[in-house]
Amino acid sequence: MAKSMSSESLPLTVIVVTYNHQKYIAECIKSILSAGANEIIIIDNASTDNTISIVESFLNNHALRLVQNKVNLGYGSAVNIGVRLANNETIIIQNPDTIVNPNCYQLLHRSLLSGDKIISSPIIMMYDGTIVNTLGNIEHFTGLGLINGIGLPAHTDFSKYSINGISGACFAIFRKNYLEIGGFDENFFCYMEDVELSWRALSLDYQFILVPGAFINHDYQIKLTSEKFFQLEKGRYYILKKFLTRREIISILPSLIIVEILSFTLALINGNDFIKKKVEILFKINSIKPVPFKWNARLLSSLDTNVPDIFTLNKSHKNLFKLINLLFLINKMVIKK
Repeated sequence: MAKSMSSESLPLTVIVVTYNHQKYIAECIKSILSAGANEIIIIDNASTDNTISIVESFLNNHALRLVQNKVNLGYGSAVNIGVRLANNETIIIQNPDTIVNPNCYQLLHRSLLSGDKIISSPIIMMYDGTIVNTLGNIEHFTGLGLINGIGLPAHTDFSKYSINGISGACFAIFRKNYLEIGGFDENFFCYMEDVELSWRALSLDYQFILVPGAFINHDYQIKLTSEKFFQLEKGRYYILKKFLTRREIISILPSLIIVEILSFTLALINGNDFIKKKVEILFKINSIKPVPFKWNARLLSSLDTNVPDIFTLNKSHKNLFKLINLLFLINKMVIKK
């Protein structure tokens, strides 16, 4: 992993959305400046801690701009504001609880120049830099967005890996392409907006590139709260209703039933709060009314059928997931378009 400082000022805009991130934001900004970005736009979603005062201490640097929202608009809406304000064509979306490697932006910028419709992802490591947080999302045809490559060591040969979606923690895209795709769907407040954007990008023939050598460290916690569980499930149902017709829903019903069983099992394992959230979202399904975005052959062929078994407990669980993945594969193969 490269450690040299980037002295070159790069023509790119880094957009960071903050909400009560006083613990991280100073180190995040320092790392962005060291990586050579010539524009940083901080969009604050009405923080109530010292985040704003910390950001203001950096405003003497001409590269940094601060936008203060009066209310918390959610992640996607805030990112969209930043993209509209950006003065550069190359955009980096980055979480505030991250530290970027000095050479990362240069490599991401270079990768975008390799084609017309490129979205680039760095290697997102855990905060201490020892193991992988994610290599981008695994976009599953049932609407799941799954962590890709978690736990891989830093010395892994990442050139062997490919991705079919981005993680909202960090990705690079040309501004014109972000706007062409339509940006983040602002119906998502938090979680799953990166999955939905990836589906739209795939349907429009965009290519996702994982960039070996481009590293960013992220303070990711492997912890699922009942509220996060609710938002993930709500986002999954929203995506299915947005992209699939009733006939297509019926065609993948066996796979959707499997995911529902897994979801209910997860809720049961985690207790009453999770069960209540699962029941709550089921009662709200009919109120989810996205603007339809047609599922096409390009999108279907790009979506994955594999659920990684990284969180399974023993060999029998791993064998169960092998069977589940086989059923997913068979179901996807028989879908008639």
